[in-house]
Amino acid sequence: MNRNRLLAFWLCAALPFPATAAIPDNLHAVEAGNSTAEAAKPTASLPADSVFERPGIWDLQSCIAYARQNNLQVRNAQIDYESAATDLKTAKAARYPSLSFGSNQGFTNGNTFNETNGRFVSNPQYTGTYSLSTDMVVYNGSRLLNTVKQRKINLEMNRLLVDKAQNDIEIAVTNAYLEVLYATESMKTDSAILETSRMQYEEGQARYEVGALNLSDLAQLKAQYGSDLYNLTVSKNRVRQATLALKQLLELDLDEEPDLRFPDIESVQITREVPSLHSVYYTALETMPEIKAAEEGVASAVLNEKVAKAGRLPSVTFNAAVGTGYYTSADFAFLNQLGNNINENISLGIRIPIYQRREAKSAVDKAVLQTRRSELDLQSQQKDLLATIENLHQNAVAAQERYKAAELQMEASQESYRLMQEQYAAGLSTLVDMFSEKNNFISATGEMLKAKYQAALSLCLLNFYQNQPISF
Repeated sequence: MNRNRLLAFWLCAALPFPATAAIPDNLHAVEAGNSTAEAAKPTASLPADSVFERPGIWDLQSCIAYARQNNLQVRNAQIDYESAATDLKTAKAARYPSLSFGSNQGFTNGNTFNETNGRFVSNPQYTGTYSLSTDMVVYNGSRLLNTVKQRKINLEMNRLLVDKAQNDIEIAVTNAYLEVLYATESMKTDSAILETSRMQYEEGQARYEVGALNLSDLAQLKAQYGSDLYNLTVSKNRVRQATLALKQLLELDLDEEPDLRFPDIESVQITREVPSLHSVYYTALETMPEIKAAEEGVASAVLNEKVAKAGRLPSVTFNAAVGTGYYTSADFAFLNQLGNNINENISLGIRIPIYQRREAKSAVDKAVLQTRRSELDLQSQQKDLLATIENLHQNAVAAQERYKAAELQMEASQESYRLMQEQYAAGLSTLVDMFSEKNNFISATGEMLKAKYQAALSLCLLNFYQNQPISF
């Protein structure tokens, strides 16, 4: 070995250069390029600290798009994905040699006997040693290779979990949005009913003043007006509560009030054909990220078995080191000592496990159990998905039937209420009869609205599980 070149290398390694100066700039780019080429990030994910621009008008699509990026559960899932990407880089780097530099500076002081003058004299001594070492795993039962494969699968699984978190928040936002829409429609109905009560009460007051209405009937009109006013107050509070729930899903601040825009949901949209239960379920099995993530979990567990089995196989490691040093007691200059004291070492080690106190076997047994657990988790995810779709399908069919019946009932009760108002004005019926018909009309209207939005939600989600966008 050319000792002068090696000595120059030692001096460069020992000088306090910045850490980044010793690493070529393109090394980070190459590493990043390899990681992105092998596992792309989810298209919908953003860095955890990014914020999606707030829309001016919040319709359903705007609410969904905003929540898919800014909801805290989604952003936590994105952090888990980035952590899995880091784990993959770590697993890849474990296949390459390590390189470390070490230095030890020492000082010793002691007394030695001077034969010239026959006395003990102090003898301080400074020492310095430098070493550069590397090690690399040559073979370990494919543990490193299988670990890289497992980390790639875990990265894909975390990407799918980001998609699942976005799907979950999309469903939750749709549900909350329709709750606001339902509460708003109910409030409008109660407001119209209150306006009718107000007009009836004012008309009753005018009739009472001219002696055409007795005090008892006027008191009933006033009581009905107060009851309708209370119902409107309750409806307004429902709107505020539903809007608050939607704001929380959107992660909006306290003072931010979204300018919500609602679609006009026509009757034909509610009564359209409900998709087949089997077609929805089998499409969902192929497209829903929670099912794919569970399948990736099984594949990851199988690779974990191979990693555990590698603990029972021999391993081969390569080690190399080079070092030098200087001593003040030597009669040579500093640089000369560094060149003269160079020593090199290279070794190839093998480790054959013979008895490990059952550690390797227990690791394999636990890995097998984890695979079985992952398979059960996949079955559980499939079962939960089926239960969800079955409930949605049944709710859609039942809500459609209730809507059709409630619509007929509302039309009939509205006509009956109108006729009863005319009869009361003509003195052919009592206030009790009119209020009874009015309450029937209010009840039918409420049932119709409830069935309408339950059917709308169920139909939207059934389309969603068929991999179609949510829309009205």
